[in-house]
Amino acid sequence: MFLKQGKRLKLIAFLLGFTCFIVQLVLIREFLNLFMGNELVIGIILALWMILTASGAIAGRYLHRPGRNEASLLILLVLNGVLPLAGAIFAVWLRSILYVPGSMLSLQGILIISLAGLAAFCFFSGMMFTILAATLSENSGKSSISRIYALEALGSLAGGIVFNFILVYSLNSLRILIIVMMLNLLAAVWFAFVFKNKMVGISCLLLSLALLLPILFINPDSVTAKMLYPGQEVLLNRDTPFGKIVLTENKGQYNFYSSGVLYASSWDIAKKEEKVHYAMALHPAPADVLMLSGGWDGALQEVLKYPVSRVDYVDPNPWLLKAAASYLWIEWPENVNIRYTDPRRFLQETPHKYDVILLNTGPPNTVGNNRFYTREFFRKAKTSLHPGGIISLNLASAGNYLNEDTRLLYSNIYNTLKNTFLHIRLIPGGRSYFIASDEPLNGDITALIQQKNIPTEYVNAWYLDMRSMDERAEMILNELDPDARINEDFYPLAAYLSLRQWLGMFHIQGWLIALIPLLLMTLILLRMKPISLGLFASGFTASSAEFMLLIGFQVIYGFIYQMAGLIIMAFMAGLAAGSGYLHKYFRKEARTFIRIQLGIGIMAGITPFIMMAIDHPGFPAWLPGLIITLLTFMFAVLTGIQYQLATRLRDGTAPEVASSTYSADLLGSAFGVFLVAVFIFPLIGMVFTGLLLAGLNFVAAGVVRWRL
Repeated sequence: MFLKQGKRLKLIAFLLGFTCFIVQLVLIREFLNLFMGNELVIGIILALWMILTASGAIAGRYLHRPGRNEASLLILLVLNGVLPLAGAIFAVWLRSILYVPGSMLSLQGILIISLAGLAAFCFFSGMMFTILAATLSENSGKSSISRIYALEALGSLAGGIVFNFILVYSLNSLRILIIVMMLNLLAAVWFAFVFKNKMVGISCLLLSLALLLPILFINPDSVTAKMLYPGQEVLLNRDTPFGKIVLTENKGQYNFYSSGVLYASSWDIAKKEEKVHYAMALHPAPADVLMLSGGWDGALQEVLKYPVSRVDYVDPNPWLLKAAASYLWIEWPENVNIRYTDPRRFLQETPHKYDVILLNTGPPNTVGNNRFYTREFFRKAKTSLHPGGIISLNLASAGNYLNEDTRLLYSNIYNTLKNTFLHIRLIPGGRSYFIASDEPLNGDITALIQQKNIPTEYVNAWYLDMRSMDERAEMILNELDPDARINEDFYPLAAYLSLRQWLGMFHIQGWLIALIPLLLMTLILLRMKPISLGLFASGFTASSAEFMLLIGFQVIYGFIYQMAGLIIMAFMAGLAAGSGYLHKYFRKEARTFIRIQLGIGIMAGITPFIMMAIDHPGFPAWLPGLIITLLTFMFAVLTGIQYQLATRLRDGTAPEVASSTYSADLLGSAFGVFLVAVFIFPLIGMVFTGLLLAGLNFVAAGVVRWRL
């Protein structure tokens, strides 16, 4: 009977990990659609997730009843099934009633809606971990906490495989949550009948049917889309590996949204003409043209107004192009070579050279997008240009007043371009266009367009006064800081400056956003016992290292969605291997715990140098990816081994040990992913971030050695 019961508990632990991983991915994507996210928003969501789960784990020790946990587990299974879907719908509803559609949410609004959508599920899932660990330990007569930890990690690994390779390509977010809900409810039915609680089993079965029947006739994704876009007809609402795509129509105007951001509207003639003609007109004879994203609003047709011989268009998201073709009736010219790949990766691999490169990727408001605005990227782009070639990029317009945050961002991007190109021209239009080349970029653009006989509706002398625009550009350039630091792949300062600019819209100081979690973290650390402190440091380091390795992968390979998912899955596999199996080869003593802590610190310190060493074109294409995956796996293995050691070294009952170790690990991960992703990495770069993480683990090892 014990073996059967133990296997049931292990199966539930596996299901818990499977559920949590899929729900986390789905809800992050849904919330980014609500919030128009950046690193700060992602950091807030992940940090809240882990803090709430840690709180639930601590509360779980008080719900534990020796020998009588079946009813609690049944209730938690039902809640873990129902709450993710309910939380997602509640967050959308709250967003729709608190804020005007299309408006940008304040930081307070993001916190409130995230908390409302996440709190219940995260709290009860954390509670379930403690109860499972305590129950299995009680039944087996020995500590089985790390076994539950390993099984949860295996469940997360399975969830990652199913989500990344199947669900994200076939179902929208809320449909995925429905599948997760039914899976947990059926597990509750099975669990109830196994423990001979037929009334509860029948109740769960009836609840499943009651929830399933309305879903068969009502599409929850359509309902939430109508909440978010009232007064508009939603023509397309689809999740893709690159985020949610929504297309709406209102009185003949079509609006494209990607992850909640309005990317383009039909009849936006000024936008599509500006991002093409400013650069194209300045080149004497643009024959070979490369456009990196942003061509699905009709901009490609503007390029073809010139006598070009070759046009390459690169976009990582084929779903956007297909939607534009289907709903906006945009026909892709046969003489345009379309490539569905990462723009940076394309530049690394293409043998062709171009006269003009039009960069229309997202702004550097995230560390991921930052890689299109770095010295390394501009140097690579220059090697893909013919002599005298031009590159064009754009940032949000500064208007008539250049505030301090915008001045710093412009200075950073301008100096980075200046580090590579001899001449830069700023054109302040609907957006601020930075055009760079090694040849002078003089001339009246509207006059040049007229000379070349290019038909335009907006970029011409009838609408634009180039003399006034040049005077305004000169005023902006005079305010820029010539000594501002340049932007680099592993020192993504533009991402932080973009964050400052975003916070400035709400009159919030960036230092305050960093100070509050730092003070909270200090209070938590002062109350922790030595072993928990070590776990906190390793959790902080593991989440931070995983973030840095993902950024390094993007820099080297470009963003490849499935490969990024594989790195995350390698981390989960490492946690499972370390806590479930490899710990057997280590002595269960404090000295081993300290050595593992030091090992994590040493790895964190050398990882940035390894990343910079493998970012070299001379290596075989597969080698950097293999090294990054192995580093991820090794970080996770060490973290898993340390967690298992902690459960043996920590004093207390099984519920106390399970809740304290699990919460310490989660809290460390929460503060790590928030502080490092949002502030530390962009401000001090990868090398100093790695050294800081190393120092944190060395101090933690010293404290454990001193206090044990």
